[in-house]
Amino acid sequence: MSRKFYILILFVCILPQLSYTQPAKDSLQLLIETAPTDSARAIYHNQLAGVLFYENVDSALYHAVRAQKIAQATGMAAEEAQAHYAAAVLYSVKGNREEQLFHLGKSLQLARQIKDSTKIHSVIVEQALILIDNGRMAEALQRLQQSLDYTHYGGEDLLYSLYYIAALHFEMGNDSLGLAYEQRVVSLLDELNQPLLHTRILIQTGRSMIDASQWAKAESRLQKGLEMATRQGSNNSIALALKGLAEINMHYGHYEQADNQLEQSLELCLQDDFKPVQLTVILTQLKLMIETQQYRRALQYYQAYYPGVASFRHSNDQRLLLWSCLKTIYRENRKLKPAFEAQDSILFYQTLQLAEEEQKAVASQESEYQLKLEKDQRDALALETQKQELAISERQTLLIILTAVFMLVAVVAALFFTLTNLTGKRYERKLKQSIARDTAELRKVNQKLKDVQLRLESFFRIAATQLKAPLQSIRQELAYAEPRQLRDEQNQAKEYHLFLEKGVQQMEKLIEGIQAFADVHNKTLNTESINLAEATEDIFSEAATRFPDKKTSLKLETPLPVINGPGELIRAVLAHLIPNAIHFTPGDNVTVLVGYRKTPEVHEIWVKDYGSGIEPEFQERIFDLFYRLQDRGQSQNPGIGLPLSQKLAQQMNGALRVKSAPGMGSTFTLSVPVQ
Repeated sequence: MSRKFYILILFVCILPQLSYTQPAKDSLQLLIETAPTDSARAIYHNQLAGVLFYENVDSALYHAVRAQKIAQATGMAAEEAQAHYAAAVLYSVKGNREEQLFHLGKSLQLARQIKDSTKIHSVIVEQALILIDNGRMAEALQRLQQSLDYTHYGGEDLLYSLYYIAALHFEMGNDSLGLAYEQRVVSLLDELNQPLLHTRILIQTGRSMIDASQWAKAESRLQKGLEMATRQGSNNSIALALKGLAEINMHYGHYEQADNQLEQSLELCLQDDFKPVQLTVILTQLKLMIETQQYRRALQYYQAYYPGVASFRHSNDQRLLLWSCLKTIYRENRKLKPAFEAQDSILFYQTLQLAEEEQKAVASQESEYQLKLEKDQRDALALETQKQELAISERQTLLIILTAVFMLVAVVAALFFTLTNLTGKRYERKLKQSIARDTAELRKVNQKLKDVQLRLESFFRIAATQLKAPLQSIRQELAYAEPRQLRDEQNQAKEYHLFLEKGVQQMEKLIEGIQAFADVHNKTLNTESINLAEATEDIFSEAATRFPDKKTSLKLETPLPVINGPGELIRAVLAHLIPNAIHFTPGDNVTVLVGYRKTPEVHEIWVKDYGSGIEPEFQERIFDLFYRLQDRGQSQNPGIGLPLSQKLAQQMNGALRVKSAPGMGSTFTLSVPVQ
């Protein structure tokens, strides 16, 4: 049994069986175009991907990817998980293993986040199929056993896990174990009462019995499955059943009947373009023609029908069967060179088959151990069940007592609610009075906070003014106190003199920043026409003179227009951001980028630099008053510019935000409402 066999099961059993008529596709396309929300659009894209699965893999993949992107943007984890899973299955059909594994990983991650056991089960089963494709049967069996942990409610998930485990045991040569699991599948099918699903499993179990050489049982299962599929009008299931019955007739030597069944099966496959079954039918027909010595017809049949499935992925067993048939066909048709090439291919795939058989032998031993482990677990579960039954008996007695207590409590509660209704209006009146008092108190507290804020800003202004006077005196003394000993560069007194000058300059900057911060609320929102290009160039030119050691340049990423707004406040913010961009860009060559964008609600002006960037954890703190990223000994920046700029932006009913990453520079964006 090959990987193609499992993929075939996936096509006909797992994926949603949506009607793929043209009206269904047109209806879903219309729903996508007219969906009122992105959430609904994601759901319809997922449904259309399921509809198109059997018709056009590329189109189905497009809709699955669209559903994933929309679901991710709208936070719909369940739909995103489904879209990733559908994409994984579609990439499996296209043979893109890397993309398949990526989408399976994403689907499993999302399913675990939302605790979707059904989706987790589906992903684990698909991972098991990949392991089977790689010949890692033991690991695949382990994953399938793990999938049983996510079939809490039984139903179809449990059915698929049990069926895959049974099929894998048949493939590994463990017929007794395969039949044991298959019996559980049949019992569960009777419980589910789903005719369409029952038909598919009947056909697949019949095919499994063919591999186990149980011909009579296989014929009974396939014949019953064919009758049910014919009533249901399922072409795919009919084609599978006919192909299986043809193999049984070949075993009994009924070649003419087998030939007719294979022709009917191929015709159905060609109608629906169902390539997995089409490939197996072609190989079986070639084998039949060789057994009946119809070599010329076999060559013509191969040339007519095989090119249609040549690009479809083949298992090693299918490759080996194909080249064995071609060797005989070419040899009997006197085509010696192709016959020798076919012989070389046979040797290659026989080597691969030997390696797979060694892996199967190891897996067989591991599966027997797994079955023993399951028996031990069932015995432990039976013991636990007995304990639980005893506990239930005790609980029933306790329940009777609790019921009596509950009834007593119910009577008391009824009396209590009656009394509560009598006093309800009085309580409601008191509650309204209390809310009114609290509202008045909140207004008083709010007014007090405003008064405190005004007094604090007044204190900032007075403190700054009072500090300026002694600083001015110190600066005057420093200007005149330059005795001869200070002219000597080696003299320690000169170092003290320079240190004092530097300290006075920093203190003056700090005082100016405090005054500006305190006066923000006094700034008036006078709307005026401001030429952003001229204002930016003037501010940049003035800022560049403060850094004589750097070669600075200004680059406009977009044209800067003339806008209406609070021009004084906009200039003040730019006057902080542009010097900061120069200051915090290392190196001698500095480029400052400025751009503009307008939305229906706001003007956005950004200033970008190529500096060292800001760590994410500091991107909010830089707007705190007096906070500096650098040590105080490394920077003369008092830590007021950015808080002041943010306060100015808020005064304009706007905002100031930063986008930065270490080593990638920083972008500060000022948003101002459109006047």
